[in-house]
Amino acid sequence: MHRMTDKVQQEHNRNTICNKTGVGKWTAHPDATGDTQGVQCDEFPFAATQESGGIPTPVVNGGICAQLFAQKQDDGTWRLFDDDGYDPPTWKEICGRASMPGKQNGDAGRGPGLSGFFPKARVQNGGAFYMEVPQMEGCNPDDVCVIRP
Repeated sequence: MHRMTDKVQQEHNRNTICNKTGVGKWTAHPDATGDTQGVQCDEFPFAATQESGGIPTPVVNGGICAQLFAQKQDDGTWRLFDDDGYDPPTWKEICGRASMPGKQNGDAGRGPGLSGFFPKARVQNGGAFYMEVPQMEGCNPDDVCVIRP
C-alpha cells in the first residue's frame, strides 16, 4: 500500500466507504460486538492510503464493498461474519467495510496503530508499505480462520 497524508481526501474516503445516508448506506449489524465507543464502520483499504476505495472514486458508496461484522466469541477469539443485510461477498470487491468495536477501530488508525506506524517506519506521503496480518497468511475466505489474542 501507499501512504496518503491529505486529511481532506482521507475524510472523503471514509465518508464514501462508510456512508451513513443514501444508496448503499452503512448500518451497524445488530450482532456486531461493540465496546465503550459502540459499533463503528471500519473500511479497508485504509482511508489513509492511495488504495482506498475512495480514490480516485472508483467506489461511489460502500454498498459495493464486501460487508462484514466482527463478533467476539465465548472463548475470547474474534470472528468476521458476512453481513446478511447486504449481498454476500464475491471476494472480488475492491473494498470492504465491517461493523467493528469503536475503540478497536479508532486504535487501529490512531496512536499505536497506522498513524503511529508511519513516522516510526519513516513512511512519507506516497511511500510504500506492506501489511501483514499475523496468523492469517494462507487463510482461505471459504474457511474459518481464527486469530487468538
